[in-house]
Amino acid sequence: MNPSEPILALDDISLGQPNTQISLRVFASEFVVLAGPAGAKKSLFLLTAAGFREARQGRVRLLNTELPEHLAADHPSIRLKTGFVFQEPIFIHNRSMLENIRLPLLYDDLLGAEELDLRTREVLQAAGLPAELDTALDDVPPLDRRKLALARAWIREPAMVFYDEPAMGLDPAAQKKIYRTIHAYHEKRKHDGRACAALLACNDPRWVLEFADRYLVLSAGTLTSKADQTNIRGRQSALEKEFIDSIQSI
Repeated sequence: MNPSEPILALDDISLGQPNTQISLRVFASEFVVLAGPAGAKKSLFLLTAAGFREARQGRVRLLNTELPEHLAADHPSIRLKTGFVFQEPIFIHNRSMLENIRLPLLYDDLLGAEELDLRTREVLQAAGLPAELDTALDDVPPLDRRKLALARAWIREPAMVFYDEPAMGLDPAAQKKIYRTIHAYHEKRKHDGRACAALLACNDPRWVLEFADRYLVLSAGTLTSKADQTNIRGRQSALEKEFIDSIQSI
């Protein structure tokens, strides 16, 4: 894919609010943070951008494919090259943790046993999980369940990953671990010459602003750009305070 072309392009999509349209471009190596209060429709925005939901209006183009002409589940070039981490990770309880992580690749049936083992070891290491996963799925602690969700989203070596509140329900220390793990994965992919874009939605941007290439806020159907690489670091404290003040005023 041409690096000068966006990996994701949204033009005038609507999340249901009258007279509001959202446009956005995300490029291959970008780490974009999307913050907003509960009820801001961040999940709907991500599901639409990732091709799981049909856009109410406007144009969505992901990996050079027009949506909603094809939804992600129906289009192999999108399904095989994107990952999605949902707010509430869902696992198949009659499958082992390893099988849950490998499930996308088992579904694709494109890799041999040796390649599958290598890919699994790589994502386990990236997610900070042990090589041997022998704990029963019901006994996995919340932090490790979140790590399992990351590993499963990364198993296909996607070109872009959508994260919908990937640390929801965790305490602040655990949230920081998850966000640092996510950032480290994308930095390694970039370092290896296999850049992977990230669009990460969260209620509270304080733990992720230090990683962001761009910081956006979604509220009342309006997407506002707050900062980019050139000024986000110097304004981080002010941006955090501005967000907290905005939430308290709701």
